[in-house]
Amino acid sequence: MSEKPPSSSSSAVAALSPLNRVTSPSLNLLPPNSPPRLFESAVEHFSSIPWCAALIHDRSAAGGPLPGNGQAAIAFISQCVNPVSTRHDQYVGRTLSHGHPYAATATAAGSSPPTSSTSSPLSSSDEAGDDGFEAERARGPPIRHMLSLFRPDDASQLRDPSRPILRVASLFALGGGTSGYGGIVHGGLIATILDESLGFVNELNTALGKEGDLFSASSVTASLNVKFLAPVTTTEKAICVTSWIEAMQGRKTILKAEVTNGKGEKLAVAESIWVAVKPRL
Repeated sequence: MSEKPPSSSSSAVAALSPLNRVTSPSLNLLPPNSPPRLFESAVEHFSSIPWCAALIHDRSAAGGPLPGNGQAAIAFISQCVNPVSTRHDQYVGRTLSHGHPYAATATAAGSSPPTSSTSSPLSSSDEAGDDGFEAERARGPPIRHMLSLFRPDDASQLRDPSRPILRVASLFALGGGTSGYGGIVHGGLIATILDESLGFVNELNTALGKEGDLFSASSVTASLNVKFLAPVTTTEKAICVTSWIEAMQGRKTILKAEVTNGKGEKLAVAESIWVAVKPRL
């Protein structure tokens, strides 16, 4: 939910009330009418990629997107890929993932879309041909899988409503039809992924019942500044977006984020302001 609703529309504001569609079996957050194996398939996919598996399962990591603190990472999936209805989260939840035509093709194929460099972005000599088109379809929708993670600072943080989670790392597996220039993921998709990932922090704290005006209502993007540092190639098996709260000022959240690849290379950074929507304007 990154678009600010018109101030004259009370119905638009009402539609932004917290939907609590965060999915996390370990937190007993299990929204009704969720797609079968949405969470399990994401965990399985990222666990098959060594650097993602380390992020998910390693408690001892001293650095990286989620420093260990001796606590296990807790995985969750945002409501953006598990909308409450066809009126919500259409862009990410349907256009870029489950509802995309490539999603049906990948499912019908009966196997995971290919991710190796030999079957990913097509050369200029064949990308216009039928074989190239089918190869892109076989890679699945633009966002194939998404999984977010956080680590509590200690065992009591989850239970303490006055201590919000300040940092979230989100893994994205990208599929077909994502390029701008050949072999490079379109910057608009990277900006969308950054925008969504920034919102996951407040969304998680709302689902956990954290105190304060910021977490008792939905927040929307007031500003987003993105700097692209290096191309995100379409051969990347996964990318990681780490988002964190820099400051909280009344109804405003100041957030930052960065995109990294499996080598830890920083590909893009963002600064953003989010505003909690008042129940009535």
